[in-house]
Amino acid sequence: MVLELRISFQSDWHVGTGSSESGGLDRLIARDHQGFPYIPAKTLVGILRDASEEFTSALGDKWPQWTDLLFGSQSSLLGGSTKTPPQPASLRVRPAYLPASIRKAVLESPHKNALRKAFTLSRSSTAINPKTGTALPHSLRTIELARGELELHAEVTVIGLHEDDLALATHILAATCQLVELIGSKRRRGLGKCTVSLWCDGNKVDLGDRENVDKIFPSRTPSLPKLDDLNGLPPSDPLAVNSSPSWKTIELEITSKTPLLFPRSILGNQVSTYDYIPGTSLLPVVHSALERVGIDAASAIVAGHVRITRGHPK
Repeated sequence: MVLELRISFQSDWHVGTGSSESGGLDRLIARDHQGFPYIPAKTLVGILRDASEEFTSALGDKWPQWTDLLFGSQSSLLGGSTKTPPQPASLRVRPAYLPASIRKAVLESPHKNALRKAFTLSRSSTAINPKTGTALPHSLRTIELARGELELHAEVTVIGLHEDDLALATHILAATCQLVELIGSKRRRGLGKCTVSLWCDGNKVDLGDRENVDKIFPSRTPSLPKLDDLNGLPPSDPLAVNSSPSWKTIELEITSKTPLLFPRSILGNQVSTYDYIPGTSLLPVVHSALERVGIDAASAIVAGHVRITRGHPK
């Protein structure tokens, strides 16, 4: 089942990358490959899982097990036991983008660069000395924000559930969405105020009145369904690819001719690096290689049919 999340912002918001712009912005927002503000899937999953845990915990009984069913179990809560493999998620969440019609109109405009900049603004702040009421030295910070009144859409797919269980899972997601009120950083300072709704086939999923909600979510938890065999689908754990018969593993050997830097953190003018090559850094290289041999790399990567793990020294 394919659903759609619609995130409508009522205030300016900041979902960042942790990067900065030299001599300008101290914190940049996340942008997609076309330069528009967007919300990464990882951010959405984290926000939705927190809301789902809050909702199912309030219902009591065994309802919290539905959170693990939809979002997968958290390995950090399994006590490090290797005997209990984490439960895969039945929910697949894509990043949230601006509607295709808006993106197309901007990109086809002769003023597309100016229009893309119009989606963002900057805001500066400084720390104040409580005794003198003056700004503290070197405390001025400027962050980039995406403007309020924007609506972003994200595709959500539920897999491995039968039809009867899909209806309940959809209602749980709809209730979860209603609990999300803030997204991004600086939420305690008025940023990221939003409403999130769930849509199916162009219609908003509505839980109805209190009486209907009580029927959908009875005090006694319905029996937890078992997921269908997901071996043919991309595993949630990239390391599990090697153990799946439907996946083919290709080893890449990389020889660096100059020192490599993959920033892990920045403290002043000191930059620390990872001791491996992140898979995201290898993605463009693999994408180009697949395109050269006639493979639609973009579609394969988006569908999750290509996984690139970290590159570690031998």
